[in-house]
Amino acid sequence: MHQKNSLLLRGIERAILALPKRRLRKQTRLKLTAIEQALQTSAIERARAEKLGLADLSRIYGACEFCFIYEADITVLLCEMMCAEITWARLLFSRQLALTLIEAAEDVPQVLGKNFRLSLNSAISDDGYLSRLNSIAKGLSSFKRKHEKDLRLIRNAVTAHRDLESRTQLNIIKNLDILAIKSLSTEFLDLMLQFTKLMTEFLSEFTFPNMVMGRVNVKPMLQAISPQ
Repeated sequence: MHQKNSLLLRGIERAILALPKRRLRKQTRLKLTAIEQALQTSAIERARAEKLGLADLSRIYGACEFCFIYEADITVLLCEMMCAEITWARLLFSRQLALTLIEAAEDVPQVLGKNFRLSLNSAISDDGYLSRLNSIAKGLSSFKRKHEKDLRLIRNAVTAHRDLESRTQLNIIKNLDILAIKSLSTEFLDLMLQFTKLMTEFLSEFTFPNMVMGRVNVKPMLQAISPQ
């Protein structure tokens, strides 16, 4: 009788969660399509900038690609964690998310560091863009400061399997908080969304009128195409 009740409850739970999971998968597919298109556009424009010898513009597109990749990975892992039917699968995806989040928190600030800022300011000298970038950088720093200890513990012990004591691994896995990992993923994705919006506005300024008015620094472009 108890087994039948358990099966019935699991069936009811799956039925209740089926619609939200379908919605999440649909949203994830749409978002991934947009990211893949952005990656393709960035790759084309970066190659064009490199061909013209525009190092600053190439660096800007390269940073966009780097952040898009992390955004896509976290989006997929988050969807799989929330939609998984098997408990161990949810826990596995949560561990992979912890690994990806701590590495992104370490890597993205480096990519958006001094050289990126110089390139950004060289292309369009506007304190407004740098101010918004500084706000994103502070958010990334705060994220790492608040969550690094817990995320690193998960990564080192049960994702990278650096702790060879199985009891330690199982204890951490058993105590993983799926909703907390979801919250951290959403927090980091919000920062990546801010960066995407910033760069969309920034790159949309590369128009002929803005070049004529001096809004966009065309000197490197003119030097690249002028005969030596």
